[in-house]
Amino acid sequence: MPRATGGNRIPDGVILQQYTKWGDGDINVTHGNKSLQVELYYFEGWVHDFMITLSEEASDKVREAARSADVARYILRYDIIFPGGTSWMNNQAFFGNINDQLDTPSAGSGGKATMSWAVDLVEGLPEEGPITLRFADNFDAIEDPFYGPLTLYVDNLRLVDTYAPGATPVTTVLQSFEDANDPTGGAADFTAWGGTPRTTYSQYTSAGEGDIRVTHGTKSLQVDYTGGAAGRRTLRCPLRTPSSLRCSGWTCRPRNGPPPKNWPATPSDSRSSIRIGTRTTSPPG
Repeated sequence: MPRATGGNRIPDGVILQQYTKWGDGDINVTHGNKSLQVELYYFEGWVHDFMITLSEEASDKVREAARSADVARYILRYDIIFPGGTSWMNNQAFFGNINDQLDTPSAGSGGKATMSWAVDLVEGLPEEGPITLRFADNFDAIEDPFYGPLTLYVDNLRLVDTYAPGATPVTTVLQSFEDANDPTGGAADFTAWGGTPRTTYSQYTSAGEGDIRVTHGTKSLQVDYTGGAAGRRTLRCPLRTPSSLRCSGWTCRPRNGPPPKNWPATPSDSRSSIRIGTRTTSPPG
């Protein structure tokens, strides 16, 4: 099993141990007979709780996969089995330049969720030595005041080779915002949860070969944030292939900080981060 190290919920607020499967119906183990048991105590909210360090051999395999020029050939996956007894809960992982989040399938009863990353998109891995994945938990427990434990399980951290011998990958572009008759590709404000429209959409045209705002063809979707405390922000979003960044939703989250050099500031917000799907990037500054 990879080495797992507890984090800083508070001293002794994270307990890690090996869990043994009790029978065929035990969902807390998804491969073999063992999994990592993570017990969380004392405090709710977002904290970097633990990390898993791969062996030298496993780390070398991941590095080799990340260097592959084959599109989405190698997929890194792991399973999280969430506990019940929460109003909501998620687990966020940090791997190279990627951070991504799994949400509990059911706040009341928990359940299994599987993370999946195309390794050819991962950058920033160490050139040598062990590779470490960091994990943060965020939750609102039903128990009030919360003492714990809330217990989750991690298992089957695996590298999947999706190419059969002689296989040729087929990439299907689902939306690239090239159509002059449908320039915004069906983009619209999401208001089902009571939100109010605060964005405008337009088709963006590449300024040339060096324009990173377009990653396929000559067009992309431009999203201007025009309402609310965040002020005006622009996100140009090229939706590429199934193996690349998926722009399935956007939210603009104000936070405090010094004004970015080339973004306008408002009295109530000097910096924003843009969340694209489950990946968050910050404006230049």
